[in-house]
Amino acid sequence: MASTLQGSSVVGLVRRDIPPFSMCINSECERIRVEKAVEVYKRFVELRRAKANENEVALIRAVYELSLHEPPL
Repeated sequence: MASTLQGSSVVGLVRRDIPPFSMCINSECERIRVEKAVEVYKRFVELRRAKANENEVALIRAVYELSLHEPPL
């Protein structure tokens, strides 16, 4: 079953469900720290010539915390 909480990045071919907040290169996955997820969000927003929204940063942190309690895949 795929997770409903995401925040993951995938490079290459992955033939399984990806855990939330993970960086996967082919079939090797590693958990992303919440600070890295926030940093990526802020860079993405800047590319769109906008400012990071602190409510969205708080949401990323809350979803990250929820994902810690999901059963492993």
